[in-house]
Amino acid sequence: MSDTLEPQNELPGNTEKDYLHLFNQRGETGLKYFFDEFHPRIYAFVFRLLRKKADSEEIVNDAFLSVFRSKQTFDSVTGLKRYLFATARNKCMIRYKFLQKEREEQDKYKAFIMTNSRGKEIDVEAVYSDLLPTIDKMSEDEKNIVNKSFLEGRRNKDIAKELNIPENTFATKKFRVLAKLLGALRFKGEK
Repeated sequence: MSDTLEPQNELPGNTEKDYLHLFNQRGETGLKYFFDEFHPRIYAFVFRLLRKKADSEEIVNDAFLSVFRSKQTFDSVTGLKRYLFATARNKCMIRYKFLQKEREEQDKYKAFIMTNSRGKEIDVEAVYSDLLPTIDKMSEDEKNIVNKSFLEGRRNKDIAKELNIPENTFATKKFRVLAKLLGALRFKGEK
C-alpha cells in the first residue's frame, strides 16, 4: 500500500477522515463507505417526505450520485452529511412538485370529462366515442399513451419504465396527448 491516499478502491485505513479524503478524490471506496453509513438515515428522511418506497429509494440513490459527481469537496463528515440531506430534500421537493402538478392535471381532466359546461354529468362512453376519430389520427406512441394512461389508469412512472424513457419525457408526451383530446372535446362542444 502506498503512503498517499489515491482515488482508488484501496482500503485506506479505519478513520472517517481517510474515507472523506477518498470521497473528495471521487474514490469508490469513499462513496461505498458513506453510502453504507448514511443511507438508512437519508432513506428514512426521504420516505417521511414522499411516503413512496420506490420514489424514496430512487431519490436517495440519485442524491448520493449527484453529490459524488459534483465538484464539491468537504472538510468534515458533518459537512458531507448536511450536503447529502440538503440534496435529498431538494430532490424530494422537485419530485413532490412534479407529482402535485400531475395530480392537478388528472383532476382537471376528470372534472372536464365528468361534467359539461352546465355542471351536468355526461356519459363517459359517449365522450370516448366522440374522441375515437381524434385517437385514430394519433401516432402509435400517442395511442399507446391513451391506452396505458387513460384507459388502463397506470402510473406515469410504470409506463415510462416499460417504454424505457425518462418519466419526465413521458409526462410531457402525456400532457400533449391530453391537450389534443381536450381540444377535440372543445371543438366538438362548439359545433
